[in-house]
Amino acid sequence: MEASSLLTRGRPRDSRVDSAIRDAVLELLATSGYAGTTIDRITAQAGVGKAALYRRWQSKAELVFAVVVHPIALGPPPDTGSLEGDLTAVAAIVRDRLSDATAAAALAALAAELLSAPEIADALDERLFAEERRWLEEILTRARARGELRTGPVEPSLVRQAVIGPIALAVLFSPGAPVPTANAVAGLVAHGLSP
Repeated sequence: MEASSLLTRGRPRDSRVDSAIRDAVLELLATSGYAGTTIDRITAQAGVGKAALYRRWQSKAELVFAVVVHPIALGPPPDTGSLEGDLTAVAAIVRDRLSDATAAAALAALAAELLSAPEIADALDERLFAEERRWLEEILTRARARGELRTGPVEPSLVRQAVIGPIALAVLFSPGAPVPTANAVAGLVAHGLSP
């Protein structure tokens, strides 16, 4: 069998199913919280079967994260022409996504679930957080080529935590406190990475 026929076998995914599932998750999170957003309720509300959902996402945790933060596959990372600009763009995306009260509540509940379910945490790390690290790795590679990075290794995982951490901490653990601006977070991280 030719490789091209292997790539075209099966039914193409229906974007209407993706949209129906996302809409159901957002509505259930808003009305029932994370605990009340079950796979059974999602599929009933979306009018799809469980098989359709599990072809796309491996667990409720992965689905909720993909809906409120970012999908499993990210496109290319922002490219503003500078390390600080790229990190500011990433921090702005994080801040925007976490500014939604429903998303913040869902992520707090998800974080609690991950503490008791290491297999779910591992799956999220393997499929979703790996995409975030890939983004940062590409941003750092471009910055190194422009001479914007100090010599020596720079760990994308640590840069990811440094960009996301201050925003997530403020949103999830200091409700009502000012959330750091994307510029402030990115400026601090870029300064620490500069030659």
